[in-house]
Amino acid sequence: MDGEELEAYAQTAASMAFRCCMPQLTGRRRAQAYFACVAAGLQRGYFKGAEAKAMLHSAQLALNAYPKRQQKPRPARQIGYKQP
Repeated sequence: MDGEELEAYAQTAASMAFRCCMPQLTGRRRAQAYFACVAAGLQRGYFKGAEAKAMLHSAQLALNAYPKRQQKPRPARQIGYKQP
């Protein structure tokens, strides 16, 4: 193998390993992590544009499928001047 073939093989192996380590779309937090992984994969050149677009669309669908976390109501603040 010459240098170019070796580099192409290494890029393919890295891409496959990256895909295997991506989180599954089984919850809101994992869908958010999936978004971040796709962005990082695009930046590193592991995904092509159309493929990444489909992956991001899948993540968006998964994110919208899971209910948002309900925030606990905060106690009301007391407004007024406190004496030192």
